[in-house]
Amino acid sequence: MATPPDDPIARAWTVALRSQLDAVVAQFEAQLRQHVAYSNASHGRELAGLNARITELDQSLVASRAVQSQQAAELARLLGERERWTLEARQLQDALRAQTAELTRLRDELAERDDEARTLAMQVQSLDAQFASERELVAALLGVPGSQLFDAAQATLGAALDATPGCYGALKAKRMDVVLAGAMRERGRSAVRSALGDDERRALSRAAAAAGCELVEAALGQRYSAASMDKAGERAEPAEEGLVVACVMPGLRLAGSAGSLVHPRVIVGTA
Repeated sequence: MATPPDDPIARAWTVALRSQLDAVVAQFEAQLRQHVAYSNASHGRELAGLNARITELDQSLVASRAVQSQQAAELARLLGERERWTLEARQLQDALRAQTAELTRLRDELAERDDEARTLAMQVQSLDAQFASERELVAALLGVPGSQLFDAAQATLGAALDATPGCYGALKAKRMDVVLAGAMRERGRSAVRSALGDDERRALSRAAAAAGCELVEAALGQRYSAASMDKAGERAEPAEEGLVVACVMPGLRLAGSAGSLVHPRVIVGTA
């Protein structure tokens, strides 16, 4: 009994598809493979039956010439059926090849999008790293919105102080230590009549660290020095004459340096 021919294209397609398709199309592949297997098995059984019938008819033709015409007609019908099924099998193989090509195209498109996503992620990471200090300084000042310190920093920057790439770029262009120093000078002018709050002090400390600076506090009881301090005012304290009785605004210097970008503003005791 003859068996259906082994189709190398379908077998190669099945092997290639099984090794290449990912989880997204796995269910579709399984269903399609089941359908193909079912169709091939069904066609195989039908073809086997037809071949057996053809053999039987051939033997009958030899034995009986009387039924030759009938057997020839039956044989022609069966051959026609076989041709039809063969054509359907070829069409199915063509469809499978088209679907394989489409899946390959989709896989390549996904790979391209993955590459684009990785490139974009790297760019975002690069920008995050580039503006890490600026982001930290902005976050510190955004912790005291509406305060005099915030308004002074925004005025010194000359742009909206917010968590945007434009703000970070402006800070980098103008330099954070310059902006912070200017903001502290501006805020220091009103520090006597409007004392620096605890929230502002914490924001200043965090912003100074982000800018690569450190705050400079004038210790109470320290002798006033015009070279290293700015006198914001005087207070009648005979026992503390010439000494610092209050530091209303800390100073600022680059971390690890000896000089000051901004001198601390102090109240000095007088007789």
